[in-house]
Amino acid sequence: MKKNDNLFWGLVFVAAAFLVLAGQLEVFDNISLTRISIGILFIIISIRGLLHKNFFVFLLFLACFFIIFDDEFNITAITPGPMILAAVLGSIGLSMIFPAKNSHTKNHGKHIHFDNITNETDESEVKCRTQFGSIVKYVNTTCLTKADIYCSFGAADIYFDAAKLKDKTATINLNVSFGGVEIYVPKNWEIEQSANAMLGGIDITGMPDSITDSTVTITGNVRFGGVTIHYV
Repeated sequence: MKKNDNLFWGLVFVAAAFLVLAGQLEVFDNISLTRISIGILFIIISIRGLLHKNFFVFLLFLACFFIIFDDEFNITAITPGPMILAAVLGSIGLSMIFPAKNSHTKNHGKHIHFDNITNETDESEVKCRTQFGSIVKYVNTTCLTKADIYCSFGAADIYFDAAKLKDKTATINLNVSFGGVEIYVPKNWEIEQSANAMLGGIDITGMPDSITDSTVTITGNVRFGGVTIHYV
């Protein structure tokens, strides 16, 4: 088991022990056990996001923790809207200040940082889904027409640099909420961005070649999250 996974599950069991004792001692008379459990879960997921250098997961779950305990912390004036907005903006800022290195880089033959890595032959339509976790997906197809990317409360790195498009056109449809997605595309693709972003962002880094031979349209929605498209 990886060191980060040991820490994560260790925190889960410590939190469970804390709940057992707190319940017996009636420490939280005015706070329901359900709310305490959800709050501890949010903190654990937030720490997991920090360990994986996923600032969206880290700050958004931390914000959610303070939202459900806003009365106890006397911060009702800044919850929930301003707190969520601050978490999203802070996540974007930290991601720019501390840009992630290529997380698929191998270390002594082993991949690091991500829970699930997929590298297999794909059909013309590709689906990538992650929820409360992190994944790496290598798209391997010679006839790509559409890619559906769903990311909720997690992180995903999607690599299209080895993919070929059918009829030189394709669509990447985004459904991202409370998460971060990194998309890597070849420089011969022209990106047409038409996705909607609400309290989130869609950024393109790098430049395509001066002459492109394929066109990819980005559609869908990004809510309380961030998507970065990298030319490689």
